[in-house]
Amino acid sequence: MPRVCAICSHPNREEIERALISGESYRGISRQFALSPDALYRHKKDHLPMELVKAEEAQAVARADDLLEELGKLRRVTWGILGKALAANDLRTATQAAGQARSNLELMAKLEERLRGGVTINISVAPEWITLRAVILRSLEPYPEARLALAQALKEAEGAGR
Repeated sequence: MPRVCAICSHPNREEIERALISGESYRGISRQFALSPDALYRHKKDHLPMELVKAEEAQAVARADDLLEELGKLRRVTWGILGKALAANDLRTATQAAGQARSNLELMAKLEERLRGGVTINISVAPEWITLRAVILRSLEPYPEARLALAQALKEAEGAGR
């Protein structure tokens, strides 16, 4: 049975990890908390990076949430200005607000793409979709008009995604 990490199970774990991160000597930390320098070294090498990565990911998510929230506020203000300009028949301001609204949407799309990892999925070539599409169309064989209408709609939708 593997040994339990002395630092992971230590009541002062957070304080020990802060000392390790700040660069204090293993010898000094080991004296302060009655731990072996080897245990400190193993914990820093094997367990601390994972904890730091988790903390860094949590901070990145929090920053992204803050950024999206600020962008949402900006979007609401921009749409408010656009609405007021249109109501006042101020076409110059409305045009500027519409341009800013478009820029906001572009930025939001870029941020969402980055948060998703920039992955684009083309469902029309996915084997699961091809199988499902065939099952749906087969089930509509008794209803030729509905089958034809669905086939045409699917063809248009799949063509629009390319």
